[in-house]
Amino acid sequence: MVGSQCLACTRNSGATTVVTLRSGLAGCQVEILRVHNPIGGDAFGHSLGLALTQSHIQNWGGMLKGAILYGTFGAFPGMNASQLHDAAMAMQKLAFAPETSDKTSEAFVELLDHFNKASGPDFKGCDWQTTDQVEIDRFLRDPLNAKPFCNRMMYGVLQGVLQLWTPENENRIPKDLPILVTSGTRDPVGGMTTTVLALIERYQQYGVKDVSHIFYDGARHEPLNDFCRDQIHADVLTWLEARLS
Repeated sequence: MVGSQCLACTRNSGATTVVTLRSGLAGCQVEILRVHNPIGGDAFGHSLGLALTQSHIQNWGGMLKGAILYGTFGAFPGMNASQLHDAAMAMQKLAFAPETSDKTSEAFVELLDHFNKASGPDFKGCDWQTTDQVEIDRFLRDPLNAKPFCNRMMYGVLQGVLQLWTPENENRIPKDLPILVTSGTRDPVGGMTTTVLALIERYQQYGVKDVSHIFYDGARHEPLNDFCRDQIHADVLTWLEARLS
């Protein structure tokens, strides 16, 4: 997300940012597959990067052998579709006004607060991300982490996800694309698996033939940085080997 944030904080509109990121991902994949693996590869995405991966398999899924959706979500946390639309419209003025576009987004701060409140009464800071305090400390020490979104970035995110879960777009996912969905059962981004299960059900309704999922009991938003990291490595390897053999 470092690259995404840098792009989003240029003088582009949020919508332009989303298109730029999607096109950039497609271009990178074309070049990587051309040079290193012309028979195809697998996509792996997490969190907001995972939202881009969902968009990617809608638009360019035919270039892939499979997709792993890790720490995913099937709706915007804490909002229904109508509320998401209203939030994006309210954010538009802040995103385009010169005096507020670069300011820290209050909506972003409220979103992080929502994650902790949804997780438990004593949750604060980065507690919603992992049960591993060592990983939280490492995250906070990294100067490239913990940067709040500006209003322009937040508007770009809202505009992007508004288009993400429409029937028209999700129905474009190739029906023969194998998809593995993984999530922690205590991940507030996925509604403690509620919106993850809804996403899986929609994919199956749209005819995607091979959609499997693995939930990690008690893990939060960053399972690869949680107590179950070794199990995830093993599970993903098993899934890949079964589909590459």
